[in-house]
Amino acid sequence: MFEMKQFRLDGLTALVIGGGSGIGREIALGFRSAGATVLVSGRDEAKLAAVSGELGQAVRASYPGDARSVSGLAKIADAIEADHGALSILVNSQGTTTIKPALEFSEGEYDAILDTNLKSVFFACTTFGRRMVER
Repeated sequence: MFEMKQFRLDGLTALVIGGGSGIGREIALGFRSAGATVLVSGRDEAKLAAVSGELGQAVRASYPGDARSVSGLAKIADAIEADHGALSILVNSQGTTTIKPALEFSEGEYDAILDTNLKSVFFACTTFGRRMVER
């Protein structure tokens, strides 16, 4: 028999970068239903505020910022530690794309996609991971 208690996250704090919409939003809501304290981060403050309300927590849950910036990630990490202490779970759900033929891509469009989909994920893992490893 499947028992949900095996998947409980009570007492853990999770950050979902890109948690303001799409898959990230759904992951955030799922973690909350499993008992975690859930924090969301992203560039769109209105979307983050809406998800924060859906999470129904009595704590600050929204951490706006730009994950494409290493210094921005450090600011988010510092704010989270100041507000919540140690982070237990990091989910990188940020992502973007441009829908058009590859032959029409500009270098700037290509860089913007890689900065979000690759660079920000790598540096989020190192920024938050370094703190997790130290603990």
